[in-house]
Amino acid sequence: MARLEKKGAGLTERLVSIPETPSELIEAFRRWSDSLPAALPGDWSCDARNRHNAERCRAILATVGLADDGKCGVDFTPLRERGLAENSAQWIAALWLAEYNTLMRFRERFDAGDATPKNIARMLMAAEDMGRLQERLWWRAGVDPESGERREALAIRGRKFRGAPQGERAATLQKRAFLIQVAASIGTNKREAIAAEAAAKYRARVRVLWRAEGQKARSKILNFLRNNSI
Repeated sequence: MARLEKKGAGLTERLVSIPETPSELIEAFRRWSDSLPAALPGDWSCDARNRHNAERCRAILATVGLADDGKCGVDFTPLRERGLAENSAQWIAALWLAEYNTLMRFRERFDAGDATPKNIARMLMAAEDMGRLQERLWWRAGVDPESGERREALAIRGRKFRGAPQGERAATLQKRAFLIQVAASIGTNKREAIAAEAAAKYRARVRVLWRAEGQKARSKILNFLRNNSI
């Protein structure tokens, strides 16, 4: 039976099904092959995938009653009227489609004989932006399986804030240093184990840092570990 295994790191961390028998491997390969979008005669590399992604982005826009207008720019007014933020899937999908439309427009010029550096550079720029937006949509806007929160929100929460009180920064650093020492003493980075060890064996230190004891302290430590990516 296939097993689940973690792959990737950071924003790309995910669970992947790993086949363990020849028959499972063959079936997994067949499913993967069948999932690939079909290429058409005359397609360039990635054309089929780009068409497939374009349909996915159009479906995302359709969830709020919007459609791809085929233009190379985005009218943000309809998005704002629906209360959508710049990090919403619909907003990012609209930007991706604009770059895709730009790529296809300059592709038409290339096919018509315009092989100038300017035309080729514009195609490359559009393709680069498509990749950047796709990475943001599929990974950054995705949900982290461990916390249930959006990955981008977790990443922003972990950055350093300017202007925070010095005492607050110092307290955070003390907590981090303490928990790193606890993790080293038990030889594991599992959050549940670190929280349990700290709450059970370092009660006085935990009481000073988190102003709590017992199960309440353990819960506070777990939250701190999650929020600070320890």
